[in-house]
Amino acid sequence: MSSIENQSKGSLRIPIGLGSLEAQLMELLWASATPLLGQEILKALDGTHNYKTVMTVLNRLVEKKLLIRTPEGKAYRYQTVENRDAFLRSVASDLVKGYKQAYGTEGLRYILDAAALDGCNSTKETKWDVLASDLTENTTIPSRIATLLAIVIGLELLRIIFGKK
Repeated sequence: MSSIENQSKGSLRIPIGLGSLEAQLMELLWASATPLLGQEILKALDGTHNYKTVMTVLNRLVEKKLLIRTPEGKAYRYQTVENRDAFLRSVASDLVKGYKQAYGTEGLRYILDAAALDGCNSTKETKWDVLASDLTENTTIPSRIATLLAIVIGLELLRIIFGKK
């Protein structure tokens, strides 16, 4: 489902998608001030997951190069490779590049319009009003991510339109 690179399509990089448990583990590790042992991670999950399942997912995140593990006795300490903001920026960038490669700049315009119009509640409200309001403190994280993605796409469009040819 998700991989860092799709070797069969040359240099096309596939955006990393996280499953539910992967995202939960990444959020836990991003929130931690120090690298965590597998047992500490399991304890923080409050018994909601099986030890082997958690360890398998942690190892997959290491294979995806999202986590680093360092040995400590017979166990490992896990930490993220990059902070949450850098990860989200990277995923958004990969998404925009992949979408542009697949559908061109016109496809990006549709994404920007769709993201901006999502949430417009009146004809007087412009898509940019919606984007600005999405960045306030009272919005949810997914809404902020959608807004930031829309802004990234908009900036990429401006670069394409006005950039070097």
